Amino acid sequence: MSKILGLLIFDYLNDIVYVKCNKKFVHHVQKLATCLDKDVVIQMFSPLVASYRIMKGQFKNPYESLSCEDGTKFVFQEYSSHLFLCIGAYSQSYLNRFTNVSIKL
Repeated sequence: MSKILGLLIFDYLNDIVYVKCNKKFVHHVQKLATCLDKDVVIQMFSPLVASYRIMKGQFKNPYESLSCEDGTKFVFQEYSSHLFLCIGAYSQSYLNRFTNVSIKL
C-alpha cells in the first residue's frame, strides 16, 4: 500500500508553480476540500508557507521539517527563490532525498 507523497513548489510570491503528488495525496486533499484546484491547494498551504517565510525573514531560523500526530511530515527546502515543500508519510530522510533529487532535476 502506498503512502501519501506530494511535492509542491512555491515561488517568492507564495504561488504554486509545480505540483507532483500521488493518488493518495489527492484523495486526502479532496477529503478536506470539495474540489481540488490550484486555488484550494494554495489556501490550504498558504499559512504554512507564510509562517516559513516569516521564520526565515524575521528570525533567520526557518523550519527544516514539521511532523503531525498522524505521522505525516513536511520537509522544507529553498532553492533559487523557490520553496520546495515535500509532504508525506515517509521518514524525514526519505522526504529530504526526494526533495533534493527534485531540485537537481
